[in-house]
Amino acid sequence: MIVRLDLKIPLFSVRIPEALGVLLSYTLPPPKTVVSLLTRGIGYILDVNPELRVHNAPCRVVLTWVTETSCYVTVKPLSPIIKSYQMWRVRWLERKLRIDKKLVPEQLAQDAVEYNINSTSELSFYYFIDIENLNKKLEKALGLRVTSYDIIKSFWVTERVGATEFLTSLKGVRELEVKTLNSVGEIDTYAPSKWLEPRGPHVIEKMPSILLLSKPDISLDEFIREYQRRKSTEAYESYTLPLWSEVTERKVMYKPGKVKVTARNGFSICLLSDYSSSILPNNLVKVLKNE
Repeated sequence: MIVRLDLKIPLFSVRIPEALGVLLSYTLPPPKTVVSLLTRGIGYILDVNPELRVHNAPCRVVLTWVTETSCYVTVKPLSPIIKSYQMWRVRWLERKLRIDKKLVPEQLAQDAVEYNINSTSELSFYYFIDIENLNKKLEKALGLRVTSYDIIKSFWVTERVGATEFLTSLKGVRELEVKTLNSVGEIDTYAPSKWLEPRGPHVIEKMPSILLLSKPDISLDEFIREYQRRKSTEAYESYTLPLWSEVTERKVMYKPGKVKVTARNGFSICLLSDYSSSILPNNLVKVLKNE
């Protein structure tokens, strides 16, 4: 199943956790952020309490394992992206410490922080979902199943992408199919750099990958053990972004376009029914065409 999600997203910021002292953002929403919309939506459609504990972990953790091991995602920029910087003053409204059974105000530091904000108009998210595998894992973990219609409905609860202060609105959801396959061509969605050989202008950015790419065979028990040990399950991949950059004094503008690429062995450039193009593993393409 292939789903395209069209979003009106004037402002967004998806923080890079390794950045200290400044709140830097990825240029485009990374795969983990994109998959989280599906994870939250499925939980909502199935009326699952995200904090309800099953298998010694919250349901949201179990659903994350289900979705991240069952689908590949990518993003297509539809309008220029302007990356700008603002100075934000961080203040605590109220916070208290309990000392000798009494609540007393805590002295908190207040400081300015540089905040990276991306402004654009529209983005399209693409989901390449192995429905059979997703339901197999969902049934094993929670005793539940979803239909293709449930998947479509799950995206209608989308409210934001990234930081909570930036809201988004959903323009539409539609199901697509693969039209043609090629080994040489152009792509207008981002993809792991190790899947292709670029032959034109592009941007490279390292982003957190999803389990399907980093640990496709990880079991639910192992995933939960890593969560309980507070061990990070994130792996980072270099991605090729279909963007060109222009730098000024206080901002960077990225213009969308297409990147000429050659697919490496085991991958294909897929032209979809909306005439966008993505590069996918051949085994996933086989599953999608047989559905």
